[in-house]
Order: sequence, then C-alpha cells, then structure tokens
Amino acid sequence: MEYFGKGKKSIVKILAAIISLSVLVNCVSCSEEKTKNHSTSDPEKPEYMFIISDDTPNCSIILSDEVFNYLSENSHYSYILDMMSDYFNVVINDEIDPNIVYVKAVTDKIDAEVRLAEIYDPSNKISLIVQIAEAGKTVLPSFVDDTEDGAIVDISEIMNPTDSKNVFYSAVKSSLKTVADKGSLFSVKAIKDELKEKTAKIYDTPGKIIREGNVGQLKYNDYFINIDSDNGISIVCGSQESVIEALNYFLTEYIQMGTSKEGDYIVNVPDQRLHVGHYLKGEIAEKPVSDYSIIYYCDKTYYDSRDNAKYLKQYFLKNFGVDLFLKDSDSARDIKYKIVIGKTRLALSDKFYSENNDIMSYKILHQGSDLYIMGGSDWAIKYAIDYLIDEFFSKEIPVPMGYSKEGNIYGEYLFPNYGDSKLRIMSNNVWNCNFNMWYGTGETSFCIDRFKKMAKVYLAYNPDIISFQELHPRFASNMMYEINQQDRHYSMVDTSKIGTAVKNYTPIAYNDDTMTLLDSGSHVFTYGSNSDTKSYTWGYFEMKETGFRFIAFSTHLWWQSDKSTAGSSNWRAQQMSEICQKANELIRQYSCPCFVMGDFNCKITSKEYSVMGSYHFSDCHSIATEYASNESGRYVCNNTSFSYKPNAGTFKKNAIDHIFVENLKKASVLSYDYALPNFFGKLSDHAPVYIDVSLN
Repeated sequence: MEYFGKGKKSIVKILAAIISLSVLVNCVSCSEEKTKNHSTSDPEKPEYMFIISDDTPNCSIILSDEVFNYLSENSHYSYILDMMSDYFNVVINDEIDPNIVYVKAVTDKIDAEVRLAEIYDPSNKISLIVQIAEAGKTVLPSFVDDTEDGAIVDISEIMNPTDSKNVFYSAVKSSLKTVADKGSLFSVKAIKDELKEKTAKIYDTPGKIIREGNVGQLKYNDYFINIDSDNGISIVCGSQESVIEALNYFLTEYIQMGTSKEGDYIVNVPDQRLHVGHYLKGEIAEKPVSDYSIIYYCDKTYYDSRDNAKYLKQYFLKNFGVDLFLKDSDSARDIKYKIVIGKTRLALSDKFYSENNDIMSYKILHQGSDLYIMGGSDWAIKYAIDYLIDEFFSKEIPVPMGYSKEGNIYGEYLFPNYGDSKLRIMSNNVWNCNFNMWYGTGETSFCIDRFKKMAKVYLAYNPDIISFQELHPRFASNMMYEINQQDRHYSMVDTSKIGTAVKNYTPIAYNDDTMTLLDSGSHVFTYGSNSDTKSYTWGYFEMKETGFRFIAFSTHLWWQSDKSTAGSSNWRAQQMSEICQKANELIRQYSCPCFVMGDFNCKITSKEYSVMGSYHFSDCHSIATEYASNESGRYVCNNTSFSYKPNAGTFKKNAIDHIFVENLKKASVLSYDYALPNFFGKLSDHAPVYIDVSLN
C-alpha cells in the first residue's frame, strides 16, 4: 500500500500528523461519536457521513495502483487527483480490483490498520521517511534537517530495515508497537494479519459490496455508488472508464463545505443513498448490437471509411462494453449481421453511390439483416452516425426494422472553435486554375466545380479570416458566391490589383458577420523571379463582438529549390524580410497582434525559415497551448498522386504552410490543425491550415 499526500504541504507535517498516536486515537473516538450522532439516529437518511479536515483528513479513499497510475499519467485528470488528495488520505493498493473504489472513515478500526500497515511497510520510500519523521527525530536528530519548513534529509539509502541491529529500524519498530498497543491492537504482525482479512472482505467481488444492489448487471460505462450501514462508501464500476466518471461524480456532487466545527468538508448524503450510472442498451432491428460486425471499404487513393468505422466501434466499446468485429472489405457477404459504413460493392451501397454524388448528403437504411450508413463524404457519414447515436443508442431506443432516414449537412457548422476561442484564422493555397492538371484526375476542368467543394470546407469550419494563395481574381467572386449560398456573409479585401500588378493572387476573405475591415493593402515582392502570385495582402480587422483588433497577412513565397534554381532560398528569405518590415510598420501604427500566414514553400528545417524568428514572429504551431497536429499536412504537385491522407512524416519534416504571429499580447493560440476531408483529395495540392485564438 502507498500513501499519496497533498503536494502543497511538506511530507513531515502531513504524514507525521497522520500517524501521530494522539491524533489517531482522538480521531477514532471523536469521529465515532460524531458519526454515531449523524448516522444511527436516522440510518436511512443521515445528514452527512464523515468529517474531513483540511489538515488531518480522517477519511481514506482506497483505489488500485492501476487506476492511480492512469490518473497520474493523464494530465487532464489532474483535477481528480487534486480533489482526492485535498479531501482524503489516498491509499493505493496493488491487489484491489481496478473497477472498485472504497471510501472509509476513521470511525472503524480498519482505517487505523490501513494507516499503520502503510507506514510499517519498509519497502515504501515514502513510508520510510515517515518512520524517520516519527521515530528518527528522537534517535538521531543530526539526520534531520532543522530548516524552517521541517524538511527531512532522505537517508533511505543508508538505512537497512532487514538489519535488526539497525538503530533506525529498531526505533521505528518500537514506535509502531507502542502505537499498536495503545490502539488496543496486539502487535504489528497482528495488525497486518487482521488488515489482510478485513481488506479481503472489502474487496471480494462476491462479498457485501456487490450484494448491496443490482451490480451484477453493470455495463461497461455503468457505475454504482452506495453508502453501507457501517459508514463505508462503495463505488463499483463496469470498467476503468466508468471509474473515472464515478470518481468525478462522487468528488463533485457528494463533497460539500462544512463548518469550522464540523471540518472543512463533509461527505454529504443525498436523499437517494444509492446512485447507479446510466445503463445503455444497444439494439438494432430486435438484435443486440453485439451480434453485428462493422464493415467498411478503404480505397487507397480517394475513399476511405476507416476512421468512421473506428469511431462507431469505439462508441460501442465504451458505452456497451462490446468490441465489434471490424473488417475492411468491399463486400463481406459471408457476415450475417452487418453495419455497413460508406462505399462498398454491396448492392444497396453501390446503388446509393451510383445515384448520388452530393458530398453533403447521407442515408441511413436498415434492410434485410444489415444497417447501412452512407454518405457522399466522411463528414456526411460521421453526421449520420452521430444522428443514430443521439436519436437511438443514447436513449436506449432500438433502431426499428426497415428504418430509413436521409438528409444533408448543408449549413451545418461541423467543427466548433476549440475551447473558449472566439477567433478562427484559416489559410489555404487553392492551386490556381490548373485546368490541364485537374482534368488529368478525370474530373471536369472548370474551376468553379472545385470551388463549390472548397466552399463546403470553409462553411463547415466557419473561419473569421480566410487567407488564400493562388486564387485567380476571375474566380474570387465565384468563391464568395459559393460560400455565401448558405446564409453566410463573407467579403474580400480588395482583390482588383496589387500595386502595379494587374492581378491579386493572395486575397483575404473575412466574415462580415463577425469582422469589420478597417484598413488594407497589398504588394508584389521585389526580390526573386516573380509572377503575380508571389505577393502579400494584408488587412486590419476588428472583431464586432469583442472589439479585439489584429492584422492578418496572406502570402505566397517563391517555390523552387536551390537545386532547381540557384538562389531560391535567398529569394524566399528576402521576401520574408519584406513581409516582416511591413508587418512591423503596421504593428507600430496600430499597436495590435499581427498574423502572417500562407504558402511559404519552405520547411521548418530550412535556413530561410529562421528569418521570421529574427523579426520576433512565432510559429503558431509551436506556441499552441492546447493542441497542435503533428501531421505534416499534404503537398502533392502532380496529377497522379492525389490522396486526402497527409504525407508521411511529421509537421516539422514536411509542412510548408505556416501561420506566424507577433505582438500577441494577452491573447493566446489554443490550437493548430488542418482540414482534409476525403473529398478534398482532388481539389488542391494543399490542405487548409487553421488556428483558434483565445482572447484572454
């Protein structure tokens, strides 16, 4: 067993207090009396169960080392550990069932035994220090650091507990025996033997905890919380996932502030003493979900339902505890009960996809013994899966025999901003016209057909700013028309021309509903062998809701390598300098953050990349506080390599689309990600990248 104490206080002060004889005896008697007053007078509905003091908690929460390690290794669960250590002595047992948590007060001898056993174990480094704190101060005070906070010198390396002549070991054993005798217990051995017997009763699955309710029917995500007759709280769960849910529920709903007389916290007993987590039952056409297999098909170049199939599989595993068979096949006719995801060669699936090429449409259909979930894109399929979950599985409603549902996801805002972000900025190289190259993919050569599909990405992500590269001015208005078809209102920063150039290929679009354009400008680079596409456009914006102001640049740098054209890296470096000089001028003028984004045609490892840092710009991928995709994104530049999957390698290795920021002030970049739905594979050789910004 192990003790996990409060990190904010010294080990000496906390643990020495816990095992102090006077505290232990007083705590037992005091707690017994108080609990008697509050639990036996009304055994059905006591006011509260245990008294918890911030300095010396007299309750222990006992859980497996497996669950404790899982909580420790996942930073987003740190709040659960914090609450547990604030309220309880946390006892970790490597023999306890990982799906059971037990809470016990010092109103019963068992808790005193737990404490004595945990400090007696000489193999535990923490308990060893505690023993020295209890006994070593009086034996060899020179080993104790006489500092103000009472810290102890760790001398565990020189102490040999197996040596009976060892002065520390002898002192500790004597001290523990004294505590044991005064606690009306016979000996340290008797303590440990009785502890073993009692904990076996507590943790034995067929024992009293399980008999307290209908726990035998617990499903994977269910949990059972019960307060038993001798003031113990049993938390029995269907899985480790539900242990986390149960702990969160218990610590947030049951623990309440007490008074100074009663303690800082009390375990409040609600009107209903028993809480059982929600049972989920999955059924499709009168058959349990467990009878089904999930079938999908992976087309190596374009269509792939793998992620959606795994998504549904994980849902069933988490909520029903059934691990469905998952098969990559275009037919799988030999499987009796199938959930068919996406495009396959099964007759119904083949019929849907031959008649429907709308990437935003979906259809759910039960026919024969199979359930089909189909859609023109992975987005549409995911939407259909979530519809089934929301309307049937989460409500314990069986999917009816012959069920049919079809629709589309036009106008749906599919990817809400990360966390509390109020600002989303996106950048995308749309691959100019490229009539001949796109025609080589077997698609129509009209750019407007590509832009119709691109517009759906921008609608789904709903950015406040969209930075374009290689967007031909002739098609800029067409792009805006497509975006604004779904009751959105985007405008372009003036794209008629850049300086002396005839065309602007790096325009910026902004959401009129959320943004106001205050100023703007553009420039074709001076350095390098340029076409009009190698340029930048900037806008100075204000958010309508918050008044937050910022500058955004869209840019496209020279594209060839030094091997292809000597001096290419230097040209890009010079172009970056032109951007940064203008950006710094605007920062001084408007005193606000400045974002520079676009196709830089260089990787993080390139020498010219460092120019941005020399002007104090930070890569948003590096400073994202919550999430930054490590996928490299996608960059292919021929008509035989189209795929919607990211290129192999990390972001650092392959990415050439970047978003930088300078003078961020009190705002922060929460996330950096990219958008690459399956239908985007033939639209451009770049995937859109985007950031979500929190305005602190």
